[in-house]
Amino acid sequence: MFNQNKLKRPAASFAAAVGLSLALSACGGGGGITPEPDPDPKPPTEQMGLIKGQITPFKVGDASSVSAGAENDKDQAIATAPVDMDGKFDLGLPKSDVMTASFNNKLVKPSDVFGCTAKETESISAPDNMRLLPIASLKTNKFQSIITEADSKNPIYNYKAWWFSNTDGTFRFKGDCKELAFGSPIDTTLILKKGWNVVDTYLDFGKSQKYAVTSQPTTYLPWKSATASASSLSLNVQSVITSKNFFTPWKNLPQYQNR
Repeated sequence: MFNQNKLKRPAASFAAAVGLSLALSACGGGGGITPEPDPDPKPPTEQMGLIKGQITPFKVGDASSVSAGAENDKDQAIATAPVDMDGKFDLGLPKSDVMTASFNNKLVKPSDVFGCTAKETESISAPDNMRLLPIASLKTNKFQSIITEADSKNPIYNYKAWWFSNTDGTFRFKGDCKELAFGSPIDTTLILKKGWNVVDTYLDFGKSQKYAVTSQPTTYLPWKSATASASSLSLNVQSVITSKNFFTPWKNLPQYQNR
């Protein structure tokens, strides 16, 4: 005999399967493709530069702005920031692409950065394409030179400098720059990152110059007159510090005198 129930079973089974599939879909169990998580963000390709400082001592009217990279009113600054009523400032330094595009004429070969002539340079190694710009002092709008000390308790004249490098690389230098610069033996190795590097500088006049890469300060450091920082040193040393191009010794070299 013909049995209709046998014909209905496949339809019932199909309906049950569809129902189960819909239920699983509603619960998130439909077997869909799980999207891949976003990749980790790329790390910064350069070190940013920010100088946070407070002019010390300070009274209203002493300064309204500070700038980096300008030695006089005819020189172009690479960065300028306002000074508030307490003498504080936040000076952001240009990114690498801005430095190479807008301030390329200010960049210095590693062999020249200490102001040594070729005959005074005992040895040097650095990437061929490396170009540098150390910022050791800032200028107020009244063109007073100010520095921040690396160690205020150290009797040796010292300061922090912000060194721009257009590339990652190791810079080694040995020499004694007496002809055009103030003259102290140098034997240093600096591992520099692309962007801005903070370098603690110790100048024991006539004896040694020491440099060490350190971390970027995150607090407001005191900035004071470059000459006031040398008040405990001999008059001869004080005269050296106030001499032209003391903080930019490469400008004593003929190839940089018009830059």
